[in-house]
Amino acid sequence: MCGDQFVRALINFKEYDLRMTRLANAFPAGRGQLLKRVTRIVHSTNKTLDPAEKIFLVVSCILVSLLVVATTGISPEGSSLPERHFLSPVKISGKVQISQQQQMEMDAQLIKNKEQTDRDVQQAIREKLQAERDASQAIRDKH
Repeated sequence: MCGDQFVRALINFKEYDLRMTRLANAFPAGRGQLLKRVTRIVHSTNKTLDPAEKIFLVVSCILVSLLVVATTGISPEGSSLPERHFLSPVKISGKVQISQQQQMEMDAQLIKNKEQTDRDVQQAIREKLQAERDASQAIRDKH
């Protein structure tokens, strides 16, 4: 369906081109070019790559892959290259990169916060157990 519409568009374009011969356009001007293009579209016969084009394509893919690997910092073995540490915060694409010292300080604060949270949880458990003991004692005292 889409190929049929495309063929009609090509034919309409060629008819328009023939009427407007004084204007230049990018449509092929050679004899039989329209017929060849329509035939190729209708029969779905596209030209395949010749050996030189295939070699160029493979070499280009390899070069692009090497460029990507070189710019992303991934070694050929798949392991990351050593991290680079900054002495002060550096803004990279809208995000702040912090120094190793600052990261260590933040990690220490997180550990302190976690330890305090653990102490708070333990205290809450002790208080709950005490409340249960008190409730049990109150029930025994009533009887």
